[in-house]
Amino acid sequence: AEQSANALLQEKQEVQKTGDAAIVLAQEEKTTIEQVMATSLHAIVEGQSDDAVRHCRALAPFLKDVDESLMSALPSSCMKKISERGSFDAMVLDQIGTHFKDKFAALSRALDEAAPAAQQRATAVSETQAELNGASALRQTAAVGLNVAKAAEQSALVALQVAKDALAAHEPEYLQATGARDDKAAELENFKLYNMASFELLRDRNSAKAIAGA
Repeated sequence: AEQSANALLQEKQEVQKTGDAAIVLAQEEKTTIEQVMATSLHAIVEGQSDDAVRHCRALAPFLKDVDESLMSALPSSCMKKISERGSFDAMVLDQIGTHFKDKFAALSRALDEAAPAAQQRATAVSETQAELNGASALRQTAAVGLNVAKAAEQSALVALQVAKDALAAHEPEYLQATGARDDKAAELENFKLYNMASFELLRDRNSAKAIAGA
């Protein structure tokens, strides 16, 4: 039972690991996007940093599916201060901002949709772990019971050997005592037989005399 429960647990854990892999990646990407939006994108849009080149490069990994013309215009718009930007620059940065928001929202929806299945996998692992713990507890209890039984058996064997040794030690005395008893019993029986025979002989003689006198 324990072995099968352990095998089932490993299977459930593997299913959980495989199923949660995409969730982990999505969560990491969502966290990273959130950080980029709060730092580099915010700094570019608000014109709060002179390090525009570094912030623009930080956006690039998340803009692979953005229109090529928009990507071409982004570096120039990033480098301009707010006072230098025109309507086109504002449109470029607005679309980049919308792209990040949409991507963040899509990841949030995907994580929400994946949550029930992830919970089911986690529950399956938890329940299987509980079954394994129960099987392990039963095995340990059985092992303790077996050890107790073995100890009791060993104690019984020791007690039996002690009794045998005691019997062997007292056997000569026992044989001597029973021999003496048998001798005395034989003497008593012989005494009874002798006296009974003497009594019968005397009785028969007296009976014969009585008959003769008559």
